[in-house]
Amino acid sequence: MNFCKHCGQQLNEHDHFCKSCGAAIQTVQQALTTGEQKQSISKKIKQASKKQKVIGFSLIAIIIIFIAIYQIGQQFMSVDRLINQFETAITERDADALASILTTNNQDLEIDADRIERLFEYLEEYQMDSSMLADNLRLKYNGELEDDLNNFLPFDIQEDSMFFFNRYQIVVKPITISVDADYADTVIQLNGETVATTDQDNQTIDIGPLLPGLYFLEAEFESEFAYLTDARELELFNQDDPYIELYFSSDSVQFSVDYSLIAEEIQYYIDDQEVELDDQYSYRPISFDKVNSAYATLSFPWGEVQSEQSSVDARIVYLDVDSPLDEAAKTSIIEVVDQFGTEFIEAHVERDPDYFNVTDEWVLDEYLIDSIEDMIDNDLYWHGSHIETLIDLDSFYVWYDEDEQRFYTDVDVEYHFQIAEAESEDDLAEQDLEAVENTVQLDLIYDQAQDQWLIHDYWLKYSFDRSNLEQITHD
Repeated sequence: MNFCKHCGQQLNEHDHFCKSCGAAIQTVQQALTTGEQKQSISKKIKQASKKQKVIGFSLIAIIIIFIAIYQIGQQFMSVDRLINQFETAITERDADALASILTTNNQDLEIDADRIERLFEYLEEYQMDSSMLADNLRLKYNGELEDDLNNFLPFDIQEDSMFFFNRYQIVVKPITISVDADYADTVIQLNGETVATTDQDNQTIDIGPLLPGLYFLEAEFESEFAYLTDARELELFNQDDPYIELYFSSDSVQFSVDYSLIAEEIQYYIDDQEVELDDQYSYRPISFDKVNSAYATLSFPWGEVQSEQSSVDARIVYLDVDSPLDEAAKTSIIEVVDQFGTEFIEAHVERDPDYFNVTDEWVLDEYLIDSIEDMIDNDLYWHGSHIETLIDLDSFYVWYDEDEQRFYTDVDVEYHFQIAEAESEDDLAEQDLEAVENTVQLDLIYDQAQDQWLIHDYWLKYSFDRSNLEQITHD
């Protein structure tokens, strides 16, 4: 007879649970079976070979070692350990140590001890404490850093996997600066090293990538007429890429030249070298202590004239031009003016306008033909000669008619003639020659097709300046 071991209730032979307390009932057979199983396992262990025992214990040891290595590796590669190394390297100003733990996603940026020194200089300049940087880096990694500081801090922690471990790296964000230069051939240096040279005016050049830090930017431009420099310290820390506009302290010179409004073309020269001016007739850059003088050449249909040379020592330089007429043009005009006096006498003596060769059609039609026809109609006859021509050399005045697109010049002339006049040819021989002076202002036009100045108009004058004369006498 069996009784429950838990409550003492009498049990039937085939009961599996106690009707009083509900406990499971282990039969004698089950107990025997369990005992046999335990004896079987123990027996198997005792019967295992030595080799099997060694393998089993080795596997257990490997598992234990792997767990230990994993724990050590996780500790060695932990975020805290990396940030502590970062803090220590900054505290001790160990450039090599900091360079070894920093990385960047920009393959063009090389991180070495020399570049790390620029970062140390910045941290020292702004008294950035290493512990403060380390704390902010932890907060940034945990997503707890304020937005402004988050954008300002140029360091971040990057996580990736290496075998079974998580590996962490401190990633620094590189900075690229954009430098704008006004002039081609500007040499740009960063910390004494040439990093770029512009090849055109108003060019923007990107310099970088750079590590955060303090940098010294220098720019130098040199030409025949100027030497310009600009230098400044750059404080680069966050990832905002700065734009830097070079400020060359340069002078400019503006030219004012006589007769520029009527010249077909003007070339300007500084120290005998031709220069191009802007829309304001200015040239820059220029250093007044590097240049000496300037002049201009003006082109006209009849030739070219040069202004006087002027010193380049002020922002506005006046270039004086004595006359837009070169010596060849003046000589040509003088010859035409003198010949007109001769033709005037000959045409009236012969009463034939075909003697006029240095006049244009307008003056012929308006005055000269009518004058001869009046002589014919009134039966007047002339006998005479052209004695002398006096030309006021200071009276030349050149101007340009925009509507006609023609050049004109005025000149004051005094003609000396000897003329005898009669109403018949028979009476003419008996008349004595009388001296006649005609003072006129002649208006000449330049005929580009003939490349010649022609008499276009004339009118009487009542005064004549004799201070600077060209005198031509005829026998």
